[in-house]
Amino acid sequence: MSSSLLALARAIGDLLAGRDCAVDDVVAALGVLRSVVFGDRQESSKIGDIAQLADLCKQRGQGENVLHEPECFGIVAKFLLYKVAPDWIACLTESERSSLFDDFFLAGRPSEVLMALVPALGTEHSLESEFDNVLCIQAERLLIKCFVENPGVRNIAEEFAEAGQPSLQCITQVAQLVSSVPDRVRPKAPASLHSPSFLSSVVSQILSAAKEGWDGSTDSLAKGKFLFIGELFNKLCRRGHADVVAAKFVSELSHFVQTLKTVPKEITCWQGVVLSMKDFYALERMAEAVLYRLNDCYVTEQDAYFTLHSLFGDPLSHASVRNIFTDRFLLWKVFPLRILNCILSFSVLCKHGEEKNIQKDIARSLAESWAEKNYIQSASNDRQAYVTAALGISIKAMTKEEISGTDSLLKFILDGVSRRLDSPFPPIRRMAKQIALVYSIVINPDNPLLLDDEDNIEDLQNWDVPDYSGKKALADAPEAGNDGIARQVKAKTTVEVDDPDAVVDLANLGGNEESDSESEASLKPYDMSDDEADLDKAKFPSQLSSCAASLRKGDDPDAIERALDVCENFVRLMPDELENSAADLVQALVYVRCSAADDTVEVRRHRALVALLVCAPLTSAGVLTKELYSVHVDMSQRLMILDVLADAAQELANGAEPKEVTRAAGPWKEVSRPLSGGSLLSWGPTYERELPPRPGQEELGKSRRWGKRSLELQVERLKTGGGESCSYKRNRFAPVATAFMLPIMRDYDKKRSGLDIMGTDFIILARLIMMLGVCMQCLSLQPDAPALGAGLIEVLRSRPIFKHPEPYVRRAVLFAASRVLVALSPSHVAALDASLTEGLEWIREWSLEVASHDPDPDCAKMAVACLHIHSEVAFQTSRLLGPSGPPSMFPL
Repeated sequence: MSSSLLALARAIGDLLAGRDCAVDDVVAALGVLRSVVFGDRQESSKIGDIAQLADLCKQRGQGENVLHEPECFGIVAKFLLYKVAPDWIACLTESERSSLFDDFFLAGRPSEVLMALVPALGTEHSLESEFDNVLCIQAERLLIKCFVENPGVRNIAEEFAEAGQPSLQCITQVAQLVSSVPDRVRPKAPASLHSPSFLSSVVSQILSAAKEGWDGSTDSLAKGKFLFIGELFNKLCRRGHADVVAAKFVSELSHFVQTLKTVPKEITCWQGVVLSMKDFYALERMAEAVLYRLNDCYVTEQDAYFTLHSLFGDPLSHASVRNIFTDRFLLWKVFPLRILNCILSFSVLCKHGEEKNIQKDIARSLAESWAEKNYIQSASNDRQAYVTAALGISIKAMTKEEISGTDSLLKFILDGVSRRLDSPFPPIRRMAKQIALVYSIVINPDNPLLLDDEDNIEDLQNWDVPDYSGKKALADAPEAGNDGIARQVKAKTTVEVDDPDAVVDLANLGGNEESDSESEASLKPYDMSDDEADLDKAKFPSQLSSCAASLRKGDDPDAIERALDVCENFVRLMPDELENSAADLVQALVYVRCSAADDTVEVRRHRALVALLVCAPLTSAGVLTKELYSVHVDMSQRLMILDVLADAAQELANGAEPKEVTRAAGPWKEVSRPLSGGSLLSWGPTYERELPPRPGQEELGKSRRWGKRSLELQVERLKTGGGESCSYKRNRFAPVATAFMLPIMRDYDKKRSGLDIMGTDFIILARLIMMLGVCMQCLSLQPDAPALGAGLIEVLRSRPIFKHPEPYVRRAVLFAASRVLVALSPSHVAALDASLTEGLEWIREWSLEVASHDPDPDCAKMAVACLHIHSEVAFQTSRLLGPSGPPSMFPL
């Protein structure tokens, strides 16, 4: 049979290959082909050889479906599509076209038809020729006829069901072709072949095929029909059409769920479809799309639970479903709060209505992941907030007995709260407060635990994941600025013009009687008695040494308060004893302990230390850098020292000289002055002293600026509080930068008792690196910047630092590296310093690595900004070197 049919196909192909054939000959040849297919032979004397071949096929008893066998259908279909359709379809009538093409393909096996039509949709020439265009149009028309207007995909499933155990390769090939139709068709193809219209029809046919003959047994899952259904859904979900599949599933289940009152015990046909999907990724995509579809439909929590249970069954009995809902959807994805509640109700709480069966092992594993140190360090803030919400809702649904009866659950909760409270990030600490509050409410509802005074229960019980990306729209700012303030003042102080005809109320003219009247309470006598205690309170220190002595009086908080009140002003006056008393005063300020409840004491101490560093930088910096690593200070004191060093460096770098108070007249000096009009000396001694200039008085030697720009500068100085007395600005930090930076960079990695900078005390390490970065910024374009910058880069290149597991430290390293780049001028880079060039190249390579692979999004953003600064430095250096200079030390 095969040889005869092959000869028939070749004979027809040879006949139609010549372009000089007449239309009658073509029609006659096609008629013979039709007679072979459908048995209504038409005689034609012009092509007798083909008729004889047709008779031969008839005599062998193959019947009218002889050309629909697998070994022949492909040949004839390819002949019709690639030979007949492009050249002769326009010459055929509608009835001839329908009887030859439509009837032939509709009568074929759906899988064979699909494998013949889908490859014809795409060609190598991308539809540039008329041949390809006509071919695709006919293929699209036949696909609509066979698979949209007729249930072709359902027939394929039934075909595989009848085959028993078809080959997996054939099933995969057919599923791949069905799922690729929307991607293969032309943009101008009919809408019924595009997604989602075509895929919606396909999914409906597949679900109809799954329902037909379903007996509730898992034995049918190994047969050809469900193998094809599972593979087809795998392909659709992997191609990004999971939303179409989910929409059909939810629509089909909505009517079924409304009739349920309890969880179905038997396996539904929809569960059979899910169980037939062996691709874990495709199953995860479909489950995610189903959850979003349920959220969009605003179904109730009970209906959502019934829908998920009818589709996925018991999550504990299916390993893939359990892994998706308890691991992927709780620890790796971030869903809206409504979807999270559906996930927890289905997989953890098993809650439908008033009934619930909490899975304690899942809650315990969730708490274990939440408390893990590596997870706190590496996971993003939104993921941690999502896991915190999941754990908090789970704990809230449990009872005190269930929590205590769950192995290690309480231990993981306490460990996670403790580790998060040690974090420098406020969002991480807030998560610890949330879990602590929920746990305390479960243990004792009458005594909720609030770790901070400013916290409130309603805020901490809000489980919505905040927006940590910074994309929230900013609210419109109220009217501000000098103009707005001026308008408000003017509105308050505007006085209406006196109206001579107005009626004046004399009672209100003199003010309020109540305010003018005196009562007996206002006549209380003043306390005119003085005692020693009142006199002692008025005694403020008058010297720096007495300030230091008062600060050491731990049992006299009033003396400490008085010393802090005057300490900064004394230091700013720069008395002669400053250099001798600076070290003692710095040490006293570092170790001072005050029991004041407000923060003003810490602010005054901070300002006094900054003043000491500004007015006596070398002496004060030497004491503070030694105390930073001392075993006698705690973490708060070390953080305070680093903040003071950074603020003092910025004040010194801003260049403003210490402002002197109003100078008094100088001492009297005896001078010799000749008499007026002569050269003789006066009879008696003459004394004079230097008087301070009067306000607004100009000194000789100053140049004047005239014009509009000069007036603008005067107005700007007046607005900022400056005047003619403002001194010139210069960077006073550059000469003392080594005293600030080198002792800290030298001793940071030494091991000390009670201080683990590279480990548990990583906050000190991060703040230390940020302080060094601020110092480098204060050295911008200074001669010492290259040497100190190269030393700082060597510190940052230490593997325990730039590979630190805490994102807080990595952010500090990126900040310091960017400040080094800002501090360098192109002339510094062009000097071809080997250590500096190597360090700059390391900054570029490490920033690229962080921007690509760091799990912390803020680190990635800072790395991108660092790369931009690096590119700008490279560009400016290349411009300085010019085309004749040496090549750039690091690529652009």
